[in-house]
This record gives sequence, structure tokens and C-alpha cells, in this order.
Amino acid sequence: MKIMLAKHSGFCMGVKNAVLRIINELRDTTQDVYVYGPLIHNPQTIEILQIRGLKTLSALDDIEGKQLAIRSHGVPVEEYRLIKSKADRVINLTCPRVAKVQSIIKKYSDKGYYTIIIGDRDHAEVDGLKSYAASGYSIVSTMGDLSGIPHCESYIVVAQTTAERQFFIEVIDALGKRFSNIEIIDTICDSTRLRQEDVLSGIRSGVDTIVVVGGRNSANTKRLAQIGERSGVKTVFVETADGIDEREFAASEKVLVTAGASTPGWIINGVMERLYEIHFRKTSMFLYWSIRILELVVKTNIISSIGAFFLTCLVYLIAGYSVDYPQATVSFLYVFSMYTINNYLEKNSLKISNPNKYSIYERHGHLLLLTALAATAAMFAIEADRGIIPNAILLLSFAVGGIYSSGPVKRIIQWMNLRFIRNIYNSRFFTCIGWLIVTIALPLIDAPAEIPAALPLSTYALALLLMRHVLIDKIAFQGDLILGRETMAILIGRNAQTALFILLAAASLTAVLAAASLVGFWYWIFGINIVYYLVLFFMLAKKDFVASLKYELIVEINLLLMALFTIISLRLYEH
Repeated sequence: MKIMLAKHSGFCMGVKNAVLRIINELRDTTQDVYVYGPLIHNPQTIEILQIRGLKTLSALDDIEGKQLAIRSHGVPVEEYRLIKSKADRVINLTCPRVAKVQSIIKKYSDKGYYTIIIGDRDHAEVDGLKSYAASGYSIVSTMGDLSGIPHCESYIVVAQTTAERQFFIEVIDALGKRFSNIEIIDTICDSTRLRQEDVLSGIRSGVDTIVVVGGRNSANTKRLAQIGERSGVKTVFVETADGIDEREFAASEKVLVTAGASTPGWIINGVMERLYEIHFRKTSMFLYWSIRILELVVKTNIISSIGAFFLTCLVYLIAGYSVDYPQATVSFLYVFSMYTINNYLEKNSLKISNPNKYSIYERHGHLLLLTALAATAAMFAIEADRGIIPNAILLLSFAVGGIYSSGPVKRIIQWMNLRFIRNIYNSRFFTCIGWLIVTIALPLIDAPAEIPAALPLSTYALALLLMRHVLIDKIAFQGDLILGRETMAILIGRNAQTALFILLAAASLTAVLAAASLVGFWYWIFGINIVYYLVLFFMLAKKDFVASLKYELIVEINLLLMALFTIISLRLYEH
């Protein structure tokens, strides 16, 4: 079963702006924030925003003194005036494309044009649009509505921004045959047009099953399903991965997944991963279990732990000593136990930002926690005979790392309300410091290297680890944003994050070149790791959301590359 994701899926520009702005309001204000009507047509996103404090009003009876947001679909002009006159503050989240159609109708109505709106009669956007038609209007939801249009001197024809293009074309053809004094403006937004074209293109290419992901009340999502159904292609309409029934795909060979403009990336990811699970089970049980094991290795940070092991090996190599493999094992056990404990503590937030990882911790969380505790015991047993100072450092690092993601620490950071502290905390800087302590500092206590050699290594490792965390945060950006997890990307913005990433890459490449001149020419090979992450960052920057399992594996492969380069370096060093 071949599975394809439509090129244009997930949040459109208007929805993304509305969600981002309301999240910023919820984060930055101490007052209640209200929205008139559902902000967007996606119940899962709305539920999370309501948990975070957004209150939805169904009427304007009691809005005096409130902060009130206008939803992305807009509101009728008379309601807008009422809101402006009574609300303490108005947050206008009307989609710019919708606002443009409103202004077109007003402009032509003021000149006496009769307005024809092609769209859903009862849709919130259409309710707003018709209020601007001061010279009269008709709504065309079916071809039968054309007969009710009166004869006027001139007409302006517009469309609901999420109208179906084929229906729009059919209506204007019929209007052209009936009226001569008509002004037609195509106001279907590009996002809607491109999504519909993706579905039609998929049908032409021989797709036998279409999976439409989105809210049941979303007009543009329903239209995607209607296009598939009218074309005679099997169409499955689901809100989340829970709606996927494996039996419906028994005969499917070529599946196209598309999603509405209000559907967040984590929901699309969940559907894609569920379909791949079905695909692998249909194809081969060996392949199915291989993928499940690979998934477990990635999501339980075993690859990260392997990276820590070989980074420690590299330290000994740079210091000019034989590799102390027990100490490298301490690094492996430390990283595994720290990530496992922190993921266990943050399990509920993973449900949105990384549902695949959440499912692993939901099913096996207690076992993983016990494994982490056993790894911790083994770590301290190995380290026991190395003296008081190394053990004290390891104990302190473990204690700080163990409480890093705990509720009390998060509440203290929030209570302090200092942006600088929050930025440092959410940048995962302290997580990287934990890595540096076990992979570099502890080995160098027993095998002290000269400062000129240790400094480039520390710079390289810190920059590489920070770049890795930035990429992981980028993968989970949408889920983190809606959940209110203040990662660096959210706090400083994407432009500043890009500048920071380039700065880290430059610092790390400089460190690699410095080490190559101080330690050995072979060290330049580690610059490939930096270039790898740099290329990946700009690939991800072009995507609105990404498949978490696929791209987390791609991120972690770089640590395996670093391990391979370390093995090559050890061989070169031995000879």
C-alpha cells in the first residue's frame, strides 16, 4: 500500500495567524481571553486552547469589560460594531483573505451593485460577508438557488474563501448566460484552491483511497471529502487517527492523505503513522516488527545514548589516552536514564507534541522508568571507585537533570517570570550541560587534556547538542505551540532561531578547524556533522509540519555518523 501526503495540508495562513496570536494573548495577559464563536473548526485544537484558558462565547449579551477575540471566519458588521462599543479590548483574528472579500462587497455595494455570494448559506464566514452587501444579496449554495436571483442593473460575484472551485466555475458559467452586467472576482483563497487541486491530481494519478483529516464542521475539509466521493474514489473522513479502521484499507493500494486548513500537524502525523502501521502489517510482519523496534530505539533515546558513548570515546582520543570504555558506558547510561525520566515526567504533553512517543510511554512507561532506575544504579556502581569528586559531580548532575522537567521546577520558573531565565530553561541549555559533564568533564578529570585541545572539543559538542535540540523542537513546534510549551523557537521567534542556529554552526565549524590544527588533520571529518544539521534545518524550515518519527530518526542518524567518525578516528589513531 503506497501512502502519499498531499503537498498542501495542515494549517493555512489565516488559521496559523489566529492560533499564534491567541496563544500569545493567553501567555502574556493576566486577564481572561474570550472568543466569539469557535476560533477555528478543529475540536481538538479548541479543546486544548480552552484548557489553557480560552473561553468561547456563543452570544454577545455580556461582553462589557472583556478581552474579546473575533474568530478567523469574521463576524457580521453590526456585531463587529457592537463588540467595538462594549468590549474592553478587541482582538481581531479575522483571516486577511476573508477581510478582503468583506471589503470587496462593501466597495461594490456602495456603488449600487447587487452581491451574489457563492458558498454555504449557514457558514459563519458567509454570515459575515452578506452583512456588507448594503445593496442586496443572494447566496448560491446549489444550482437551484440561481433562480431566486432578482434582475438588477449590475452584479458583483464573489465566493466564500473555502468554496469548491468546480462549483464556482459552474455557477459563474450559468450566471454569464443569464446576465450581462456582471463583475466576477475569484475570492477562493490559494490554500483552498491548492488543496482541492492536490486531491484532483491524486485522483488523476490513480489513487484508489483518499483519507481526509479534519473537523467535521470544517467547510473546506468537508469539500475535500466531497470531491473524492463525487469522483467515485473511496473516501475516508476522520478527525484523528482513532477514526482509522484497518478493515477499510484491506483492498487499498494507493492512498492519498489530505487535511483541512484547520487541521494541526500532530493530528496529520498521527493519521500517517497509523496508516504506515497498517501498510507494514499488510506487507510483511518482519518489516512491521522491524519498524516497531526502530521506532522504540528512536523514541526511547537509545541512539542519543550511543552518541554519548562515542563522544566520550572521542574525548579520550583527543586527550591522547586509551579509551576508558566503562566511563563511556557511564555516559550511555546517564543519557538514557535522564531522557527516560524526563519523558516520563512530561508524558501528558507528549500526547500532543509527539503522539507516537506518548503511546510508547503510555504503554510501557512504568517498565521504561524501572529500566532507567536500573541504568542509574549501574552508572553509579561503575563510577563508585573513581573518587569523591567525580561521584559528587555525577550525583549533582543527575539530581538536577532528574528534577529538570518536574512540576515544581516548572512552577518556580513560571513564578520567577524572568524572560531570560525562561529562555535559558526552555532552550535545553542545561540538558546540554548535563551531556558535557558526563561525556567531557568526567573523563578529563582522570585524563586531563591540554586546554587548547579540550576547548574546541567542548565547543563542538555543546554546539552540536544545542543544534540537535533546536531541530527536535522544530519537529514538535506546532504541538508545543498549542500546548504552551515555551521552547526557544516559540519564545524568540523563527527568525531569531535561524540566526542562532547559524551562529552555533559557525562556532562549531570554527572549533573543528581549530582542533584539526591542534590535534590532527583527521578531526575535520567531524565538520560533516555540523553541515548535516545545517542542511536539515533549512529543509525543515520549508515545511509547516513534519512526520515526527521520520525526521527524529534523521536527526538522530547524525549521532550515529559521529559515532562512525569516532571509530574511524580511533583506527587512524591506533595506526
